[in-house]
Amino acid sequence: MVERLLAEGRVRYTHPSDDEVAEWRRVVNYAKRHGMEPEGRRIEKVPYDGLGLEFSLAEGPHPNARSQRPGASGPVPVPALDSGEPMSARWEQVDLFDA
Repeated sequence: MVERLLAEGRVRYTHPSDDEVAEWRRVVNYAKRHGMEPEGRRIEKVPYDGLGLEFSLAEGPHPNARSQRPGASGPVPVPALDSGEPMSARWEQVDLFDA
């Protein structure tokens, strides 16, 4: 599959059976888990023309990948008023349903 994607850019399967869809999902999952994707690329799978599937190689890691998440940087700073008191200390509890 990876060799075919490298050669053709994208692979489309029109009207695959449920068993074929399940098999291709397993193939792609195996390739991802065993580091078979080319360096700096990832296998993308999207629906094609309603019932089909399209596979392609996309650049870079997936946007939701752990490697893209920011590291723990500690607490978020809260701006202070001139008095040094945190701004959140001046917020009032407002009950909008007491009208």
